[in-house]
Amino acid sequence: MKIMQRRQRSIFEHVMCTLILFFLVQTTYAQKGLDLTYINTVRDSAGHIPSGYVPPLISNGSLNMLIDFQGGQEQKKYVGMTPGIFWAGRRPVAAKGELISFGYFGQELKIDGQQYKNPS
Repeated sequence: MKIMQRRQRSIFEHVMCTLILFFLVQTTYAQKGLDLTYINTVRDSAGHIPSGYVPPLISNGSLNMLIDFQGGQEQKKYVGMTPGIFWAGRRPVAAKGELISFGYFGQELKIDGQQYKNPS
C-alpha cells in the first residue's frame, strides 16, 4: 500500500498565494464596475496618518500579513503593531505574545533615477 506524501509548501508559496488572492479580488471588483466603498481614506486633513490607524490583516490560514495603506510593510509601529509576515498562531517558546516572523517586504518608487518616499 502506497502512502502518499504531502509536499510542504514553502513560505514564498504561501505569501504569493495570499497576495494573488488579494489582487484577484481587487481586479474582479474593478472589472465588474462594482462599488469599492470599503476602501477608506487613511490621511487626515493635515496630511498625516490618523492616530488610530492599523494596517488591515490578510491571512490564508497559514500566514498572516499586515499591509499598510501604501501597499507595503513599512517598519513603523501602528498602535503597537508593526507590519510583517507571520506564521499563523505560532509563537516561539521564549516570546510572550509575539508570532513567529518571516520578515517583511517594502516598496520603492523611482522616476528618472529620483527616489520618492511617499507616492502621491
